[in-house]
Amino acid sequence: MLNLALIVKQKSLNSFYSFFETKKDEIRSLIKQKVKIDYIYSENENLFNNSLIKDKSIQITKNYKQILLDQKIDLILELNKSEKSLFFIKEALKNKKDFISTNAEVLANNYSVIKKIEKENQGQVYFSALFSPLPIANLINYCYPLAKLKQLTAIINPNTNYILAKMGENTVSMKETVADFKKTEKISENQELDLEGANSFYKTILLANLIYGISLSPKEFKLNGIKGITSYDLIYADELGYKIKLISMIKRKNKNLYLSIRPHLVAKNSLFATNNKTNSLFEFVFQPDNRVVFEAEKNSNDFYDLLFLDIINAAKNSKQKNELNLTNQIQVADHYDFYDYQANKFYLRLQLEKNKDIIKQIKDIFSEKNLAELILHDNLTETPLMPVVIITKNIQEKKLKKILEEVEKLEGVLTVNNIIPIQVKQ
Repeated sequence: MLNLALIVKQKSLNSFYSFFETKKDEIRSLIKQKVKIDYIYSENENLFNNSLIKDKSIQITKNYKQILLDQKIDLILELNKSEKSLFFIKEALKNKKDFISTNAEVLANNYSVIKKIEKENQGQVYFSALFSPLPIANLINYCYPLAKLKQLTAIINPNTNYILAKMGENTVSMKETVADFKKTEKISENQELDLEGANSFYKTILLANLIYGISLSPKEFKLNGIKGITSYDLIYADELGYKIKLISMIKRKNKNLYLSIRPHLVAKNSLFATNNKTNSLFEFVFQPDNRVVFEAEKNSNDFYDLLFLDIINAAKNSKQKNELNLTNQIQVADHYDFYDYQANKFYLRLQLEKNKDIIKQIKDIFSEKNLAELILHDNLTETPLMPVVIITKNIQEKKLKKILEEVEKLEGVLTVNNIIPIQVKQ
């Protein structure tokens, strides 16, 4: 018997329990044992409406210690993010219980701590559902020769992919697009996690950790989301032959590891530009140049499907406590933010006062350093402000920012709105 405890809010409980009832026989046949929910944890158990729960032996409790001390409990599932997530994980592992988490931020920020406690207590934290709708964690652990992986490029967050696509199609603001999206689709409980890029950021850190058997600190990398992207950027990018997508990239060169999680300009005819739905898309590039692509559209059940995949894996691994892990075979010497070290072309959008002299001064700065491939300015706006778009030649971003500091000092230069790398096919 596999015995479960849930940490869950009422709304998530209703969806999970209904799905569980339809899937439990299938899970039983796969793991060769029954599966049962014994506890539902809630800090206010009186708020729970358990009329949908057929199994009246399930206990609703606000005493987490009761769950920890029950030796029957094998696995604890936390279905909602919580300020206490790290506490729940640590205590579960210390009490010889496996744990399923959906909190990417907590996992990424405490990965080394969690791995240490796992090792000390022979427990494991599972988080396949974080990468919904694709079972990427399982593919990484079981299917591919990761020692030969050169680069992983991905659209991890289906929500940001859809928002940018709709902004471009309808030429409307991000605020309007998000409001419309929330009416029809599930967006993060805190939509800022999507817009600021945190959702993709923490998941990319976790992917790198899974692939290479390391413990990266999110503090060492830049968080760049789509919040600063406007319909103007999408229009200008389209005129130049590009789409804008929030791209995650993990690249290994020799023994160094490079990461980037940020908006990119991608060529209109590229694989990533044509993905305009609520899809996740992953491209693995192996040595010498073999490419494997996975794509899946978000649907109402994919999150729960991956939760049940974690339950199945936990049940199987509990019998052997030695999950296959290819990642420990791969050595990484150091890790860096990709565009601080890799020269690349960038899209820049500046906001200026309408003044030809300012344009000339900016052109002079970029011409002197032979850095501008293209400079466009839009004189047709009805405001006293003038957008200027610059496509740079190849340059490291940290060097580009020093040049932009010089540009920002010019009188009449109001803001540098966006610095977006242009994706080059690897």
